[in-house]
Amino acid sequence: MRSVLPVVRISVTSATELRPGMTYWDISVSLPKSEFGVKKCKYLEHDISSDGIRTSQKLAEKVLNLPLPKTQNGVQSFHRSLNYYAKYIRDLPVLAATLCEAPDEQTVADEI
Repeated sequence: MRSVLPVVRISVTSATELRPGMTYWDISVSLPKSEFGVKKCKYLEHDISSDGIRTSQKLAEKVLNLPLPKTQNGVQSFHRSLNYYAKYIRDLPVLAATLCEAPDEQTVADEI
């Protein structure tokens, strides 16, 4: 069984070292779909480079423009969605704690 990896970073000093590394890891390459020597690529609205993975500006704007949750379930859903982005947001625990401290009269219980 073969796995398909969308982004693979292999550190080599020359192109001749690339093939043995790919053979060792059993990686097949489709040349028309591949890019070599790029400093940054986009994948699932993230920028991947030698500096690491960063959220793209487009995705950051979407998150910043989210409407504030008005119900208890909305706040819980918002917290769950932040779990994924925790590594990209500095001081997330401090920011999330302020949502948890909202008085009960500011949130309306969802009616089921």
